[in-house]
Amino acid sequence: MSHRVMTPRHMLVLQAALRFWQDEMRPHSTDLMAGYIGDHVPEDELPDADDVAWIADNFHRSRLRYSVISLDGNQLLYDRLYVEPEAAEQAIGTAEARVGTLLLLMDDDADSGDLNAID
Repeated sequence: MSHRVMTPRHMLVLQAALRFWQDEMRPHSTDLMAGYIGDHVPEDELPDADDVAWIADNFHRSRLRYSVISLDGNQLLYDRLYVEPEAAEQAIGTAEARVGTLLLLMDDDADSGDLNAID
């Protein structure tokens, strides 16, 4: 594959990091977050403890999907989502595209099995 994409294994890393932050950092102060995010985000736009808790609590509902996107990442080129990045790679058909990773947050009552059926 010509471009690296996020995998379910990477999702586990994110899930663990969210849980760590929620368990170990949240009790101390949300001011700590600025040091990890950097100076490029204005202070009034920094996520707070409730944002982190919401993501940590809902992350398990996320599903990774892959699509064919423009090289600059600003446009989906096809209206199809793939479960495996290799399937998206095969669908490219042009050097002016790459595989993009999508993180979909599913509703509580959504049947994620339907999405898993897409090639």
